[in-house]
Amino acid sequence: MHKLYDESEELRKEFIDTFSSIHASEDLKARTLTVMLDEEEIRSKETRVRSLSAKKIWSISIPAAALLCAALVMIVLKGTPEPPYITQLENGVFCEEVKLEDGELHFVAGRVAISITPNAGGVTIGQNQNSEVLLPEDGDQVLEQKENDVGGLLSYKKTAAIKLPDIGVKNWSYIGEQKIYITVLDTVDTRYQAIFEKDGQAYEVTGIGVWQKEFIDYLYQIVKK
Repeated sequence: MHKLYDESEELRKEFIDTFSSIHASEDLKARTLTVMLDEEEIRSKETRVRSLSAKKIWSISIPAAALLCAALVMIVLKGTPEPPYITQLENGVFCEEVKLEDGELHFVAGRVAISITPNAGGVTIGQNQNSEVLLPEDGDQVLEQKENDVGGLLSYKKTAAIKLPDIGVKNWSYIGEQKIYITVLDTVDTRYQAIFEKDGQAYEVTGIGVWQKEFIDYLYQIVKK
């Protein structure tokens, strides 16, 4: 091509004129433009469809995830029931009687404590707050122990079979239908103790160096298991 242009100016001019005279018809131009616009519209629609699909998936995923989280929270909360308090408790303030919507708790303070001595006649009662509290050494089974941030200890034990003493109606506590005997000893580290019998088996829940509400929360969860 380069050689052709150089050999003859006349041929070069003829070549340019020939190609310059070629024009697309108006119909061809219109059809070409229509095809181009149609293709652009198709690409635009595909983009919008993909965008809407992504938004729809995202909008569905968010509520679904929220529902799943809510369900998990409900399962967790259901597994750890909280006492429905009527009496308002404050840390550092002791209440001898605590009322719940489904029960009432009477803390026998500094008068009678109970401890279980396996193979020695069951329950021993009558210690005062200055007496050493005897704990079961044989025949008991620690089911759970929890320590709080300041070293207080909560424990749940299965004990040897016992016969709970006749201590008077006013001294019994109740969570739902469960009958419980609760004492508190004001020693160096305040000691809460609850004894109850369920399905023929005796259980002991203790709290040492914990707030009263901590003990009640724990006892309530154990009883409601």
